[in-house]
Amino acid sequence: MDRSWIRNSKPGDREYDAGVRQFINFAVKNSEGREKLPCPCHKCHNLLHKRVDEILNHLTKFAFDNTYTCWIWHGEKMDETHVGKPKNSVFEEENVVEGDNLEDMLCVAQDEFNDDPSKFEE
Repeated sequence: MDRSWIRNSKPGDREYDAGVRQFINFAVKNSEGREKLPCPCHKCHNLLHKRVDEILNHLTKFAFDNTYTCWIWHGEKMDETHVGKPKNSVFEEENVVEGDNLEDMLCVAQDEFNDDPSKFEE
């Protein structure tokens, strides 16, 4: 699934709007019936849970967080997009290792509060 729109376009661009629709469809499909989902806008960084209409509003106003290319908070498995991808530089490899640890830590924290996202937000 091409995600270049996240870094290469901005709200209002045709490519960006199509990518947001693709993301929303993916997120809703994997939401397990939850009414509120983590908002991937540049302001919320998946830490705040919003309704789909609020997420769309945020993605129009604040843009998609351009570092969120593996949609782990919306049902995607890490190996679906990242296994087998070559690293471009030593710097990128170091960031992936650090990011993996941070994502693991946040994943554990979110699992603890999955039943009551408002406690996690607090």
